[in-house]
Amino acid sequence: MDKAVKFEAELRQVKSMTDKSFNLILNIPEYEIDQARALMGMLLDHVAVAIVIVSDSNNKDKPTKRVSKRGSI
Repeated sequence: MDKAVKFEAELRQVKSMTDKSFNLILNIPEYEIDQARALMGMLLDHVAVAIVIVSDSNNKDKPTKRVSKRGSI
């Protein structure tokens, strides 16, 4: 049976582990309690994950396009 859980969260941290895996830390808002509960029920299950940026708050001061060292794109 396929289960899907959809919610918005803040990606707080990506940590590399000694076993060569990565752990993600998500800050799930309090109003998403039902989705958090569903995730807790999936602990130790293998899941598929798709992450889509809904607001780019960390990149407010970064340029919108890349510029090479020569000054051209």
